[in-house]
Amino acid sequence: MVMFVAVKFVVTCCFFVLSFCLSAQESDARLWLYAKLEKKFGKKLETSLLVQNRFEDNFVSYSQFNLNPEITYKINRSFRLVGGLVQGFSKKKEGYFLPYHQFYVGGQFRYQLGVFKLVYRHLVQAQSTAGYNREKAEILRWYDRNKLTVRYSLTRRFEPYFAGEFNLCLFDPSRQLGDISRYRTFIGLTSQLRKNLDLDTYFMYQQRLAGEAAGSRQFVYGVTIVYFLD
Repeated sequence: MVMFVAVKFVVTCCFFVLSFCLSAQESDARLWLYAKLEKKFGKKLETSLLVQNRFEDNFVSYSQFNLNPEITYKINRSFRLVGGLVQGFSKKKEGYFLPYHQFYVGGQFRYQLGVFKLVYRHLVQAQSTAGYNREKAEILRWYDRNKLTVRYSLTRRFEPYFAGEFNLCLFDPSRQLGDISRYRTFIGLTSQLRKNLDLDTYFMYQQRLAGEAAGSRQFVYGVTIVYFLD
């Protein structure tokens, strides 16, 4: 019964957002397929490797590949330090894939409120761009990233959630300090398939507010498989 309710929740949300996408202008439906490995070392240190595959143009064009190793250190029950990097390859209009890099460091705050869990993540991120002019592309752009997630413990195996995220510009030659470059909203469901295997399915709405893609909207359907190593 619980599984039926959880599946119905996801399917209902998908039909709702799909109809929203089809009626939207200047928008693009995308598919993100991720695989993640996680490994704990003792009670405080955790590492992970996330492999990202992204499709755009209504799912038909493979547009991006990323490798994202990350390390998390638990300070106490409520606070964790987070750091990681991304080596990515992004497809240009001409069909070529060009590299770019991201580096980030920050903290994560967690608070349990009954059946709800609140997670706030704050990161400072530096990134290059995937451009043909490598001298300009290697100039690091700095952003302040903020994300709040609210999770609901439906059962031990199913956890629906929603989240909101926005990026503030700290340094970018084409933008002003403090500009909100983009924001995202999520609705999703994390399911425990086995003791060491989770499935995360979600829908994300993204709008860009600055740069060449200002005003564009993306409707992202995401699936992430998470495997926990012993």
